[in-house]
Amino acid sequence: MKGINEVKTSDLSMNWAFDIKTNRKISAREIHNNKLLKVSNRYVCIGCKELSKHLILDNEKDKRQTVLEHVSHDEHPFFRKGKLQQHYKRCRFRSPDSNVISLASMNGINVDERMKVLRILTSAKLVRKIGNLSGNSRQAYSKFFTYPAHQKFYYFLSTLLKEYEISTFKKNISAFTVETETEDRVKFADMFGLQDDIVKQVDKNLKKSTISLAIIIGTVGKITNKGHLLIDFTTSRDINNGNTKPFRLFVHQDYVSKVGNIYLLENQKIACYGFPDKKSLSYGSVYQMELFSIEHQIFFFETPPSLDCIEAINNHNDPLGYTLQESESFITRLWGAERLNDQEIKEIISSYSQIGLNDYKTELDRDRVKEEKYRDFIKDRENLILETESLKQQNKQLQLEMQNVAKNHKALSARFFSKLGFNLKSLRAIEIDMQQIQMRVYELEKLLNKKEKEIEQNNGIKRQWEEWYQAFQERSQKVTRLQQYAEKEIGYKQMLADCQSTIFRIPLKNPRWNLFLGLRTNVINENLFAVKGVIQLYKYQNQAWFPSNHKSQDQIIEYQVSISQLNLSPRNAIKGFYSKLGKAIIERIVLMGWPKANCQCVKGHGLMKLQFKSGQYWFECWDKNCGEKYTLIWGN
Repeated sequence: MKGINEVKTSDLSMNWAFDIKTNRKISAREIHNNKLLKVSNRYVCIGCKELSKHLILDNEKDKRQTVLEHVSHDEHPFFRKGKLQQHYKRCRFRSPDSNVISLASMNGINVDERMKVLRILTSAKLVRKIGNLSGNSRQAYSKFFTYPAHQKFYYFLSTLLKEYEISTFKKNISAFTVETETEDRVKFADMFGLQDDIVKQVDKNLKKSTISLAIIIGTVGKITNKGHLLIDFTTSRDINNGNTKPFRLFVHQDYVSKVGNIYLLENQKIACYGFPDKKSLSYGSVYQMELFSIEHQIFFFETPPSLDCIEAINNHNDPLGYTLQESESFITRLWGAERLNDQEIKEIISSYSQIGLNDYKTELDRDRVKEEKYRDFIKDRENLILETESLKQQNKQLQLEMQNVAKNHKALSARFFSKLGFNLKSLRAIEIDMQQIQMRVYELEKLLNKKEKEIEQNNGIKRQWEEWYQAFQERSQKVTRLQQYAEKEIGYKQMLADCQSTIFRIPLKNPRWNLFLGLRTNVINENLFAVKGVIQLYKYQNQAWFPSNHKSQDQIIEYQVSISQLNLSPRNAIKGFYSKLGKAIIERIVLMGWPKANCQCVKGHGLMKLQFKSGQYWFECWDKNCGEKYTLIWGN
């Protein structure tokens, strides 16, 4: 049996043929599995059969359709043209160039026919750096394969792989290249292959620290469920089979329920579309490709199942959830954001000032009862002072009255001694008045002294009450301030609480302040929603979190996202939000005490970007050729 890699370069083999006996298409696998179907001169080239008459050259009008021969192969059976047979000149199996160009154009892929360059949309990222999942998160990565550009590109590739036998096809399209989003060029033939081809390509890319999008072709053998799923391709020792190197598909445990019915893959020859990678594990290295969706990543060479059979859970129509997860991955990777767990969130959103306020209010309520006694004391004291003043006025009036009586008594006494107009009776009456007035003055002065002693004794109590009342007023004012602060704190923390579980700490390691960031979304209309970032400064004291009193304590960043734009180019749809977040975080860093000048490039390139790696932050110029850089280190 001839190995698949032993086929002559001039042959362009295929997976399907036309059965002239049954008048239907038939696969090479079907004939391989049923030896009775392997009959000479029964199968002809589909390309020649389907070629439009106006494309057949005049000298080929009388030519018979190309008869094929079947080549059995356990892994990859195929057809090729028989001896002395020749395809029509414009048959797609004589030269695939025109078919590649035609299919690409039909799928909206720009083609430079002269240079044989395929240019796909920029949202279909072909090459990424190692360790940087395209889209930055598993949800983003799974959505990555649903982008229109990728679906068109995948349909284009799978259509070619369905028709052409892989080895001869790769050899015949070696002149084609694909232009990546960075304007680099990748050999089209390197984007798909058997296990050994892809393993070789992975090792080659590792030297460049990149991973390229590819389609791997193989036959599924064992499927192992370890919480996550491992889908091993079959291997053989025959180098001509193209599967001497182990390779597997990997389904993360979060996607086991979403990927679809994985057991449909068992014993099937498939092509899987994704990023092949080499993983270093405790027991050694493995080559694998992560699988998120059978519907969007797997091509079945034989009897593809219906979507109902696949049973995939469609989780791609959640633009709000996708945006939150994409944003989380971005801020984690770029700024080292740490997602808070449920207990940490409970601690940060609890109103501690309200707890302290309640204690003060309870104490103040007890004081208000005492305040009534204080006011009664003040009222009684004021009455005492008024009574004392009234007694003083009465005493003054009596003294004046006494003076007048004494004056009259003196005048009458003088008459008594001169015996001139003396009236003894009048003199005695005046003396009686004087005695009565003296008695009244005595009683009044006695009462006045008593009142003044009471006031003097009252002064010490008054000072105690005044000290108490001053402290009471201070407590009242403190409760008022605490009430205002508690209302602010509740307002601030409610904004964070509205972000539910998507609350993060930006670990800037400032000795005084901590920076928290909450993310949330809300729908505006059927094609528009807003993603919001709530940025707040907090201090930790007495084992509790309190918002800062700074006038710029918090800021809400809001950015509107179009769902249609998100589906077309998610990174471009959200990048404006990241830009706003970055500027707001830098503003908070300046408020924390970092010199504003150290956020600007001294060479005139404007505001620098904040970067994070291995627990360290630094400011770096956007211009890669500038080299300007400041490490974020806080002073004492």
